[in-house]
Amino acid sequence: MTINMNKKQIIFNAMQIPGMVSEWDLDLIYDQSMEYVQQGGNALEIGGWKGRSTYVIASVCKEKGATLYEIDTYRGVEQLDSDKNQPGNLGGYYEAFSNPDFYKETQKNLEGLPITYLIGDSNEMIHKVPDRCIDYAFIDGNHRPPTIDNDIKNTIEKMRIGGLLTGHDHGNPDGDVHGAVKRVLNDEFNVTIRPLEGDPKFCLTIWFHIIKEKDYAQI
Repeated sequence: MTINMNKKQIIFNAMQIPGMVSEWDLDLIYDQSMEYVQQGGNALEIGGWKGRSTYVIASVCKEKGATLYEIDTYRGVEQLDSDKNQPGNLGGYYEAFSNPDFYKETQKNLEGLPITYLIGDSNEMIHKVPDRCIDYAFIDGNHRPPTIDNDIKNTIEKMRIGGLLTGHDHGNPDGDVHGAVKRVLNDEFNVTIRPLEGDPKFCLTIWFHIIKEKDYAQI
């Protein structure tokens, strides 16, 4: 794996990793992380599944001599596992429950990238990240409250002023990302819109917010 891969190569490689994050999303994740991750800085991801979005963020970090903190249980989310008997259902987290080597396989997908793995519940692992050191954060873990609310609040404490806080699935009806973002950020956020093919009413979207001093008062 080389340091000087271009954007197209990085996204192509990431798309070879199974996952729910689209190529369209990866394009935006690349652009935002490239803009906000500082030389020698830090990024954070909560919920990477098999590492598709992780690969893009970590590749940017590698180019910039930065580090990615990666928080995940690598065991799925039990209350979301409505389809345990359907191995092909990524949204059901079947593989994370049934495959004892799930974490090792994920690591292999991300070999050679500057990642610090924090394995466990995000509400606990986030406290292992130093305060106010994160340039760019991408939240894509458990989409249901209170976890999603806590992930946003806890991540704010870790962000530097001027850093970019982002997350996936703002328009996903499975969970309450939309409500959590609104509750925590008080409408001070932006959303990108990508209609899902075949269903224009259902959009998988990325929300984002630039951290300001006053945001720390909300946590």
